[in-house]
Amino acid sequence: RGAENLLKDCLLHPAAVRKACETITGVLIEYAEAQCETGVPAIAIDTLYASMSGIPKKVWEEIEGPFARQISLAIKRKKLMVGVHNCGHNPYADVQLKWMEPEVLSIAHLPDDCRTDHDLKKRYGHVTIIGHVPTPLLIHGSPQQVMDECRRQIDILGKGGGYMISSANSITSYCKVDNVKAMIAAIRRYGAYS
Repeated sequence: RGAENLLKDCLLHPAAVRKACETITGVLIEYAEAQCETGVPAIAIDTLYASMSGIPKKVWEEIEGPFARQISLAIKRKKLMVGVHNCGHNPYADVQLKWMEPEVLSIAHLPDDCRTDHDLKKRYGHVTIIGHVPTPLLIHGSPQQVMDECRRQIDILGKGGGYMISSANSITSYCKVDNVKAMIAAIRRYGAYS
């Protein structure tokens, strides 16, 4: 039925969606536990709908939040770190941290309760932040613009530790190679903790 119908169902038929989530969550826990057995140090949970690109915050908390907690707890029982990845616009970082208690927050855009990277560091600097060099910058920007943005983020989000610079979502095949190289150069030049 597709994502659009799922999102409508969350609003129109929440009890039916929660019932389906019970089954799906059991399968996802089995999958996460199998991943834990591979020797990885962490598992990331992708919570795209926990953003303004998805469903309202209250609806996410009522429908997906409790199930995301179950998956997170299954990973933590295996003694692994939990990461949350959200590439939606204005992710609901506060409720994602409340429900999943991750050690890592990977985002493409500022959370809904942050206006600046300074706000992001102040509110969420107690977890490791990954991100959020804009993918469009890597596609359309110049190497100097990429270097400047990387340095800006490192200066703000890296202060005191707890920051891993990364593209906002992915490095696509249509990102400019020179811009990816500029990002790597900026990390090498500005990204070392002293």
